[in-house]
Parts: sequence; structure tokens; C-alpha cells
Amino acid sequence: MHNEDLKKMCRDEFEAYHIYTYLSKYLMSDDKVRKVFKDASKDEWKHYQILSKVVGDCSSKVSSIKAMLYFIIAVLFGTTITLKLMEYSEKSALKSYKTFAEVNNTSSSFVTELIKDEEIHERNFFNNLDERRIKYLSSIALGVSDALVELTGIYAGALGALSSTTNAGLVGILAGISATLSMSVASYTQAKQEVGKSPKLSALYTGLAYFAVVMALAIPYFLTASILTAFSSMLIIAIAIIAYISFYSSVLYEKSYLREFAEGTSLLLGVSFMLYLIGNTLGISIT
Repeated sequence: MHNEDLKKMCRDEFEAYHIYTYLSKYLMSDDKVRKVFKDASKDEWKHYQILSKVVGDCSSKVSSIKAMLYFIIAVLFGTTITLKLMEYSEKSALKSYKTFAEVNNTSSSFVTELIKDEEIHERNFFNNLDERRIKYLSSIALGVSDALVELTGIYAGALGALSSTTNAGLVGILAGISATLSMSVASYTQAKQEVGKSPKLSALYTGLAYFAVVMALAIPYFLTASILTAFSSMLIIAIAIIAYISFYSSVLYEKSYLREFAEGTSLLLGVSFMLYLIGNTLGISIT
């Protein structure tokens, strides 16, 4: 068991070295963040060499794949999410080394050095998080979630009330523009009561997020003449947005991704179904 634990740690260090090296070279971020990854990669390579002398070769064939995966995450979700994921990784590594030292009742110099380096990595990743982006995520989430519920509700009602996809799309955009302004004002007012937040920035983030969702959900209605096809496509886009924002918030706030996604999707589908019934009951056909 002793050797198996060390071999897993060694393999993790090898993979971390490749991930950090890749990000330090290709991540589109400022030099300070890239240097953090570069320095961390040097330490991980040192850790790998130390552990490989104890357990033998422990290289991993999937290290390049993992490095590419983290790069894709960085492109899709930004540097802040990547740093947060790396912080989790370092916490896990630190916990493993401390547990290993306690279980095996050892204070070997190489284990102490590994623990010290992992603590430095965790601290460096945390210190380079973009606090402004984290601070205003609530404003972005407010705009996205409200737009998703309101617009999918409007389009669900249009299934029974409207026969023209163009008319349905225009109704969604017009309602969305009005709601964008309303939500921006609400976010501005709310931010005035919160310490450390700029009301103008809060309003801007909420408004931009809301309008972006409005336009994304409206696109299918101008690409097809079938109201059912447009609605189905819109629903797929809406669920994809929920998946995206759920991952973002689950990583930053250490919540369950599946729970966040399930709650958002359930609310979306529930409201859509209710408004579909209302629109179908009204039975108004606008051409």
C-alpha cells in the first residue's frame, strides 16, 4: 500500500507537470499568471523526479490529453476557473502528502519538501484569482438565469399562441430588450446596498448577460419556419447555457455541479410547460 500510494502521487506529479507546462506556454493570460504556472511546472517536475527514484517509472500516457483538456477549459471558462481548478488540485495533493506522512508516521525531508511546495502552489493560485470576475458573477448569473426562465416561458407560450416563427422571435427580442433594461436597473439598485460592488458594473454585467441570452435563444426562430423545430432548438441552447453557468458557479463556490444543473433545468422546463399550457389554452393564432 505504501508503494502504491507513492506511485499514484508520482503519476499525479507527472501529469501536473505537463498541465502546468502547457498552460504556461499557451494560456492567453497576463505574464504574471503564466509565470505562476511555469514555476509550478518546475516544482512538479522536481517532485516527479524525487518520487520516481523511490517507486520507479510512473509516467502517464494521458498527461498530454489532460493538459489539452485543461487548456480547453481555460478557453471556454477563462483563467479564473482554471486557477480555481488548479487550486483544488493542489489542495488534494497537499492532503494526500499530509495523510501519507501521518499514516506512515514519517517526517522524511522529501515529504516535507513536497508539502511545502504544494502549499506555495495553492497560495499562488489563490492569490492570482480574478476577484472582480468572482465578485460580479452573481450579477451575470442573475441576468442569465432570469433571461432563460423568462424567454423560454415566452417561447413555450408561443407554441400554442403563435404560428409564425418570425413573429415569435420578434416578440422574444422585444420582450428581452425591455427586460434587459429592467434587470439592469434592478441590479444597479441592488448593488448600491452591497459593500465593495460598483452599481454601474453590476448593471452592465447583468444587462450584457441578459441580452446575450435573449439573442442566443432568438436565433432558431429566424432560421426555420417550424415553430416546434425553433422551440426545440431554443430549448437545447437554453440547457447548454445552464450547463455552462452551472459549471462556472459550481467550481467557484464549491457546489455540486449536477445539483446546480438539475435545479436550473427543472426550473426551466417547469416554467416552460406551465406557460405552454396557458398559451395553448388561450388558442390565439397570430399570422
